[in-house]
Amino acid sequence: MPPAERRALLTLLALGVAGQGVRHLVTTPGEPPGQVQLLATLSPGSPLAHKDSVMRQARPLESGERVDVDQAPLSELTRLPRVGPRLAKVILADRTEKGAFGSLAGLDRVPGVGPGLLKIIEPHVVFSGAAGPGGARGAPHNPPIGAPPRTNSPPPPRPPPPP
Repeated sequence: MPPAERRALLTLLALGVAGQGVRHLVTTPGEPPGQVQLLATLSPGSPLAHKDSVMRQARPLESGERVDVDQAPLSELTRLPRVGPRLAKVILADRTEKGAFGSLAGLDRVPGVGPGLLKIIEPHVVFSGAAGPGGARGAPHNPPIGAPPRTNSPPPPRPPPPP
């Protein structure tokens, strides 16, 4: 066996023994192997703890899981399909400035949100508040895309029937 291969083999063996030693030191007696949780001991400001929280926020929405666009924080808005951090910040800024959206028609007022995106996110969003200025007022449900926005104004008067 050439010296380079022997050195590589000894290095791998040393790493394996060191890994078993660390596992032995970290586990408690009676704990099954694989129950090692090193992240539980990290402080919240640790880079590894930050990585863990980012991974948790980046997980896709599960089947049937919905995001309340009228109340969701930035981290939840970014979980919506095709809504990245930049668009989520724009949505949050618009909601802060103009109030709740109330419906998909109200969300359409946000620059960067159009009919294509609304169709994609429609099954994943709910609205809990009445829309602010520029949105559909009093529409806590999701109207179909393309439907005229609901308003609280009375319908126009009908002309009298001909005599």
